[in-house]
Amino acid sequence: MKRALVKYGNALSHIKMMNDYLTMTYPFYDSEVEVSFDETDSVTTPFEHYFIAGELIRLGVKFVSLAPRFIGDFEKGNRL
Repeated sequence: MKRALVKYGNALSHIKMMNDYLTMTYPFYDSEVEVSFDETDSVTTPFEHYFIAGELIRLGVKFVSLAPRFIGDFEKGNRL
């Protein structure tokens, strides 16, 4: 848990701050939050997925998706 907190704590704090700014500045604007860690250098472990989601919920951030970083290459689909 300490490793996950050190690795993602600052990012989670920043996400909370941005979310609070948007909801307070634009209270009547319908918005959604996507949290993306998929373009980082380090892989997101299953526990870290759980930790990130749990912390976002605990902090009151209503997010619609979470993009973790998996092992290997993940090629996004392109239409021909």
